[in-house]
Amino acid sequence: MMEVCDWYEGYLFGSTGIFSPWSVGRYVEEDFTPKIYRAKSTIESVVKEIFKVMTKDISEDILKMSLGKRICMPMDEDGSYANFKCRPENIFSFLLLTGYLTAVKKDDKYALVIPNK
Repeated sequence: MMEVCDWYEGYLFGSTGIFSPWSVGRYVEEDFTPKIYRAKSTIESVVKEIFKVMTKDISEDILKMSLGKRICMPMDEDGSYANFKCRPENIFSFLLLTGYLTAVKKDDKYALVIPNK
């Protein structure tokens, strides 16, 4: 059970922590082999769009999170796909609202982290 927690826990649905249902299902189908299953989903095309509009600051923040650090920033509740293409700083809102990041609210900002391995 700890292996599943390490790999697939950490997403928030409201204030309730949940596991990634897609990844846990694939984990079971693949004879309980832990690996990143979501990477081959439709998010690939979205990631390509993120790279097209990414600034140096956004790149540095993503690097920090990939190293296990948290970043703090305000969130835009309209974190839609179209919104981040017009305003690259909203990439983190989009990633949070689509479940690729987890957030802890701190005053008027959020501490963002990549939720699992």
